[in-house]
This record gives sequence, C-alpha cells and structure tokens, in this order.
Amino acid sequence: MSETIKNLKSIVREKEGYAENLQELFFADEWLRDDLKLADYGVHSNSTLHLVIHGLDLIKIFINIPSYEKILELEVETCHTIENIKSLIQEREGTQSNCYSLLYRGKLLEDDRTLASLDIPPQSILYLVFHPRDVILISVKMPNGEIVKSEVKALFTIHDVKLIIGSMVGFSVAGHNLLHAGKKLADSKTLACYDIGENHVLEISTPTFQIFVKDWHGKTIILDVREDETIWCLKHKVFDKLHVPVEVQSLKFARKLLKDDLDLASYNIQKDSTLHLVFRSSTVHWMKFSEIGPQVLALRKTTPIFYLKATIQKIMGRRVKKVLIDGLELENGLTMAAYGIDKDTMLMLVLEVR
Repeated sequence: MSETIKNLKSIVREKEGYAENLQELFFADEWLRDDLKLADYGVHSNSTLHLVIHGLDLIKIFINIPSYEKILELEVETCHTIENIKSLIQEREGTQSNCYSLLYRGKLLEDDRTLASLDIPPQSILYLVFHPRDVILISVKMPNGEIVKSEVKALFTIHDVKLIIGSMVGFSVAGHNLLHAGKKLADSKTLACYDIGENHVLEISTPTFQIFVKDWHGKTIILDVREDETIWCLKHKVFDKLHVPVEVQSLKFARKLLKDDLDLASYNIQKDSTLHLVFRSSTVHWMKFSEIGPQVLALRKTTPIFYLKATIQKIMGRRVKKVLIDGLELENGLTMAAYGIDKDTMLMLVLEVR
C-alpha cells in the first residue's frame, strides 16, 4: 500500500488508456490526492476504489424548484459534487447556494458528495428547497419616497408583508402593488420564493385604473392612471392621445375645473370616472391648409412659419398662439418646406379667445 495515487493513475492509463489528468479516484466518498499514498487513506488489500473519468460521464439531470414552479435541465459529470451542481444553478438562476438544499428521493444531499457516490443516474430529478431564515431586514420604499424598514421572515407571503407595512404607516396598502427589481410580486407567494433576503429593497406602487376623458367633439379616450398622479401629468397623457397642447387644456370633473398641482385622489377620481376636456382661454381648430383661405395658398414653400401665423391671424381675426402638425409645434424660424406643408396638410390652430 506504499503506492502513491499518482502511480496508481499511471497503472490505470497503461491498462485502460485513460490519461492521468482525466482520472479522479475516490475511496469511502473521499477524493484521493495525487501526492498522497494509498496507506494515507486507509486503503488495504481488497479495498474498492471508485474511478471517475472526466468527459466520459456526462449525464443530464433536472432540478425541480417548486417555489419558482420551474424545472432546470443541467448537463453534468458524475464526478461533480453537489456543491458543483449548486454553482451551476447559481450561474443560471443567481440563487446563492447557501439559501437552499438539494434532495433526491427524500434524502438531503451533502455538498461534498459526488453524483457517482450518491448513485444518481441520468435523467434523475433533484428537488431544490429553500432554507427558511428566522428573520431578515427589508426596506420598503413608499410612493411618497419614505423608506420603511421592517424585520420579517422569509416564509412570510407578500400579503403578510403588505399588512405589516400598512400597520407601520397607518393606512392599508393591501390594494397596492409590491415590487422587487421592477417586478410585481404575487400576494400568495413568499419572500423566499422571490429570493428576497437581508437588506433587499422593495417598493410600494399605487395600482393603476382606467378613466375616460371626453373631448369637445364627444370623442372619448381611455387612460390608465394612478390616484397619486397630478392633473398636469394627466394632461400630458391626453396630449399623447389627442395631440392637444397641455397649456391650452382644461379638465373638468363633477363640474369642477381641476388644478394642475393636485392629484386625482384630491378630486375623488376613481375607476371609470369621466372627465371633460375644454380649452383654456384659447380655441382650437383642425383645418386643412387649403381650407384656411386663398391667402395662404399664395404663400411660397420658403415662407417662414412666423409669416404663415401672421397671414392666418389676418384671415381668422385672432392671434395665433400655435400651429401644430400631428402634435408637433411649428417653429417660427423654419419654413413651410421644412415641414412639408402642402394643400392637404392638416393643421391644428390654437387661437386666442377674443
């Protein structure tokens, strides 16, 4: 038993043709180092050693993650340890190896054991089970920017966390969304399911709902909004849909004119509420260029926009505040040619009220 492990590998190479660098030897689940002797490991006559040949024992296994409702497929070698398998899982999922255990046929698998020593055959399914930590500290960012910190358990559900945060801030957040890294968390799942750990930051987001905005023609648009959005933000959403400049919009709800700096909650605007769009000290006309009058048809393509506005003002008898095409305001210093204006171009004219 005075042979070294390195010498034994040379004998295997001579007999079986496997290069020494492809071989790994194990005895009693312990990896045998090249520079030590058989006697150092207690190997005696008639002992059985396990030989693993790298590159020849590639098998496919599956990792079932019940918390994620997900199954991973991995190609591994039979000489890989459970710790190696966990490293592969971390590369794929980003889950820290100390947060869970792997099980096979109901048995907890030790990190230093190899697949070969555990008799895990190809196509086997290993189960990943998260460790419940007693207590973790999380931070929750509220819609107003306030940070609330709380000690919770990893097996608490998202609904549990909302109840805890609500009790701390003095109002219910059960109807709000809870986000982690921008992802909405389901109420029924646990923090461990989302791999949320010590010092992670969550965010409370106000849920969205639909409202209706009816314009002066009776056309109704649908907007997704939050109760903490200001009327000013709402007007920008109206602009995106109708291309009506924000500064000429006025919005009414329940016969009240809405102030820009207040939010929807201040006016008790709820799901399916209908707002009415009117104009603020301006009137808006949509007209084809050719419909404005013969004076504009006589203008050259090189005519500046400021001169076009002055010509329209003479025809309409009112000061022209803005001229827009598809929501884009025309700049005074550019020409009609720069915007490709012809007789069929549809213009939005914002005129001052007399």
